[in-house]
Amino acid sequence: MIRSESWCLSQAHQPNLLFLAIEMPHMNGFKLLSKVKDLRFETIFTTAYDEFAIKAFKHNAIDYLLKPIDENDLLQALGKARERLQTNDLHFKFHALLNQIGKNTEIDGKISLPTMEGLEFVKLKDIIR
Repeated sequence: MIRSESWCLSQAHQPNLLFLAIEMPHMNGFKLLSKVKDLRFETIFTTAYDEFAIKAFKHNAIDYLLKPIDENDLLQALGKARERLQTNDLHFKFHALLNQIGKNTEIDGKISLPTMEGLEFVKLKDIIR
């Protein structure tokens, strides 16, 4: 049974990957996902119901594993999860770098140019070419 306290706890730990059942005692998996404001994790659905697969993929699921779970299917799903998490990590780092570069140029407004005498700091607004 998933209680709101345990879900808050899992959000506090910020999981990268969530194995989620469709049918649970007090709430289904889709309703649980709809309660999360900021989805920062990937999801693999594990269920005995094959009729929810399309809905799961519309919720951006990595995979949809039918119970009983086949070991090869699980390993394949984990491989997909690893690839997606690595890709997401690279995108996050790239955007963080661009964001940081943008902040630095706004604050400093200067660029350093190497010269024979050392470095010369030039205002960005003064650069024509």
